Amino acid sequence: MSSYLYLNIGLLGLHLLINGFGFLVSCVCNEARTAYFWSIGVPLAAFLIQMLAKQSEEYAFLKYVTFLSLFSPENILAGKENSFWLTILLFLLAFIFYGIGQIIFSRRNLPL
Repeated sequence: MSSYLYLNIGLLGLHLLINGFGFLVSCVCNEARTAYFWSIGVPLAAFLIQMLAKQSEEYAFLKYVTFLSLFSPENILAGKENSFWLTILLFLLAFIFYGIGQIIFSRRNLPL
């Protein structure tokens, strides 16, 4: 398979992870504004931390703080073996988020 197909599969895993996190937060929160805050704020903060980590060597340690470090296009295109396992981890975390969200939502007592 071509490396660009692997790249798109990895990107799908990243999107599912972010979406799964948003779904989990929406299932946990009672108010929409709280769900919006967390489901938009955490990915945005992760993106800003990743941008800060790429600015200088002083902040390079921040690159491993966020979930965005699991998706590395350079490693996928280079064909490194660890990129395969990181992509699997993205999908696994996404489905864990979806599963936990489904369990929490099914046990909720929804107010009318």
